[in-house]
Amino acid sequence: MVVNGGKDIVLGATDVKTFTIAVTATDDSGIEVGRIFPVMWHTPLPNGDYYGLVIPDNIAGKCVRQSFTTTTCTYTLKMNPRIHPQDNTTAGTWTVSAHALANDGDYITKDSAGKAKVLRSSKLTVNASPESGEEEQDDHRHRRPDPRRSIPSRTSFSPYDLRSPTAETAVGDE
Repeated sequence: MVVNGGKDIVLGATDVKTFTIAVTATDDSGIEVGRIFPVMWHTPLPNGDYYGLVIPDNIAGKCVRQSFTTTTCTYTLKMNPRIHPQDNTTAGTWTVSAHALANDGDYITKDSAGKAKVLRSSKLTVNASPESGEEEQDDHRHRRPDPRRSIPSRTSFSPYDLRSPTAETAVGDE
């Protein structure tokens, strides 16, 4: 099972993301072409439904018989970030379930045939320029340094430099 060519599925804020799932199934009687079906989901709910469920657009997919016993079908799926994972609660690992029907009537079902990462794309934009109307003196370069945060210019100290604070200069009494 290969989801999105082995890459993470990255969703933006608005654009629908199209990706593929390739499923390979094997049975000694062979697999009926077009009878493999994948479903991708995020979280199972107690009632049996799924939160974040995506199914292929075309349930037949594009199938290629690899050998008499093995068939690979590729499906196209779409995730709409405004519908499927409406928020970041469904970002993370999704599970792919697959069902395949064999030529002799046997069927194969794997509830966890594969995993895929679904991520939300994010971009942080910062505007650090002054807003119009702000005066130049609001710039930090023109402020007096805070003496409580200043760093001494000397690299060595003598024990006589450590004076105990008086009631007038005690820290916190400003």
